Amino acid sequence: MKSKSNLPLPVVASVLLTLSLLLPSSVLSAQTTEKEKKVLTQREFVTSEAAQLLAQGKYEEAASAFDEMKEVYPDYILIYRYQGIAYHEARMYEKAMHSFEEALSIDPSNVAVHFYLAETYLTLGRFREAKTSYTFVVENDQVGRYKEIATPRLEEIAT
Repeated sequence: MKSKSNLPLPVVASVLLTLSLLLPSSVLSAQTTEKEKKVLTQREFVTSEAAQLLAQGKYEEAASAFDEMKEVYPDYILIYRYQGIAYHEARMYEKAMHSFEEALSIDPSNVAVHFYLAETYLTLGRFREAKTSYTFVVENDQVGRYKEIATPRLEEIAT
């Protein structure tokens, strides 16, 4: 069994940046405990330095830039997800897992984050954890975008 995933994450990162434009504005709001709610618009996220660095394949720089964004928007899940993708692409897998786990602390039912966490586990050969995350994806992906990739990954892990 291969321990590396076959998913072209640079392509996926680019596609997902585009897909983030389709999210409703309410998903893009950062929830804070302060009186004032800080909002990151779709346009601001996609055109941010961090997103641009990720799209350019400058993964370590992108991950650092996402850290800066987390200071301003600590509950904005896409920042953590894309930071995890940047770390994964930079082969900084422990940091990728940490970013994905932080994202899941914000929204434990986020299918996309479970998918990318599973990809990182698979890359590291942590098959039991990958199976758990892929199973979550298969059982909960309503759209099917991630389920389509997770299903054969589960079959691969089982063999």
